[in-house]
Amino acid sequence: MAEPRTSEQQGFLAAELQQQSNIGSLDYWIGVTDIVLENHWEYASDESTVTDLYWGPNEPDGHIGENCVVISASSFGKWHDVVCTSKRHFICEKENSVSGEIIG
Repeated sequence: MAEPRTSEQQGFLAAELQQQSNIGSLDYWIGVTDIVLENHWEYASDESTVTDLYWGPNEPDGHIGENCVVISASSFGKWHDVVCTSKRHFICEKENSVSGEIIG
């Protein structure tokens, strides 16, 4: 799952979502969670702390059980905490074998 770790990666994903937002779902899972410790956001792949947060207005809103994160096209790429069991689309992430750069 995509794990935007830089402003460049976040900007790329936000721009792509704006172009694709007419195909249905406006929210996509990203690999960020606070399921281990409430309000301590970490990347799902390696449990490292998320240092750059791109929350939408009034997010995270702290509702009980909202331990996973979506990136939302309707909020211009901002993040929202949501219940982990809700059905959403997701964005895959792959490392470029030539440059080592992450491709969202």
